[in-house]
Amino acid sequence: MTIATTSKPTSDTFFEQSCITFEAAFDSPPQAFIDSVDATAPGFGHRIVKTEFEHVYNRRVLDLKNRELCINVSSAALDGTGSGAVRMHISAALRHGATRAETTEVQMQVGMAAGLPASLSALQVARETFDAMDTTTPV
Repeated sequence: MTIATTSKPTSDTFFEQSCITFEAAFDSPPQAFIDSVDATAPGFGHRIVKTEFEHVYNRRVLDLKNRELCINVSSAALDGTGSGAVRMHISAALRHGATRAETTEVQMQVGMAAGLPASLSALQVARETFDAMDTTTPV
């Protein structure tokens, strides 16, 4: 009697998929992000990529455009502490089909829930991001 076996994906396979998903979202490999986080908190960058991109980004309920808009507005709600993430996720949202008007609309909407200072901070980051993009590569 032959017993059929199926190989289960390994942890490395899942991490490889996480890296592919990260690169699809941000148009760059995750290693620089991992290294920048790990420089202060060893192992944390790897854990972020593995957890966020294996377990959340790979869910098929939201497309990348809407997922990025959600992350953008969630980061905007953090006011100044989320500005780096707002910048990162504006660019990703635009790469995945969001318009500049959509990215600023969600930032205006956050003002109704998280307060106007958070909204205004996010809109300032959006302006800076758009200006930087306009001087480098058209979107």
